[in-house]
Amino acid sequence: MVANSTPTRVGALNLGADSEALFLKMYSGKVLDTFQTATKMEGLVDVQTIGSGKSFQFPVVGRAEAKYHQRGQNILDPANGFLNEVEMAEKIIYLDRPLVSARTTDDWDDLVNHWEAASRLATEQGQALARKRDQQLLQLVYLASQETAALQNQPSDTNVANGGTVNVGGSGIDFSSKANAEAVVTAIGTAAARLADRNVPMEEIWVACSPSQYYGMLTAPESPFIRQEVMKGSNGDLSMGHAISKVAGFNIFATNHLPSGTIANDTTGSDNSYGGTFPTSLMLAFHRSCIGSVRRQGMTVTRSRQDQIMGDLIQAYFIEGHGILRPEAAVAIED
Repeated sequence: MVANSTPTRVGALNLGADSEALFLKMYSGKVLDTFQTATKMEGLVDVQTIGSGKSFQFPVVGRAEAKYHQRGQNILDPANGFLNEVEMAEKIIYLDRPLVSARTTDDWDDLVNHWEAASRLATEQGQALARKRDQQLLQLVYLASQETAALQNQPSDTNVANGGTVNVGGSGIDFSSKANAEAVVTAIGTAAARLADRNVPMEEIWVACSPSQYYGMLTAPESPFIRQEVMKGSNGDLSMGHAISKVAGFNIFATNHLPSGTIANDTTGSDNSYGGTFPTSLMLAFHRSCIGSVRRQGMTVTRSRQDQIMGDLIQAYFIEGHGILRPEAAVAIED
């Protein structure tokens, strides 16, 4: 009688009990790489990673004032105005339920399929997560520009009002003529002035626009977006697909995820508010401090055997939530 054999378990790590521990690494990496590539807003907002709890409190601290002391004045006497009562507020961002992109495999399909499907499907799952995250963050940038500031009793030289809206006027956000394109440049400059007036750091400021707007900037007649700059060489080149580098200090990028029309809140999965009514023609100018993200678990990919369907369940997900921190650090540019 032939004894039972012990097959080599190519998926076992260091001869461990899990026979599939070494499988799926390429698939997981593909999902993560696709997510990082497709997400335009990654790195453009403040992120706090938490180890426990369901929310994170961001303290909002107002400004103190200073004045000269005169001989004999009592600093502790409130009537003399030396004692600061610094205004405080808070912003709370909640963790949303896990954002999941899932699919199942079928053993038969894996046996008879004549093309390599895993890489393509991994790309789709990564893009689905990136698309949802970008949409939520860009919706929040617009909502921040319209939200009332958390601090209401600041010194007269401190502007914490929301960034509000800059209207291009005339033909709106249009690049069909040199004059129209220059009007958009002027609006972007006005948005920069709004941020500076509110003491927003002028590093790490961005303008998000649609692809049609971005390529309109490139192809506008005598485009002011790529013209020669004194002492700095060219700001762009029509032959380059990513030519525009900066306008009025803003880094420029194109995205398909700008909000438009009415978007409802998804109350089943989030305690944060992402919905609202948005302009149909829009560009967003912002500093990274205007939006915060609370992250409990980054991108995770799991694969589990499902014998009842003779296949596997593959899930890609992360756990985080987003909210508005500084309304004064966001400006909406509209027609």
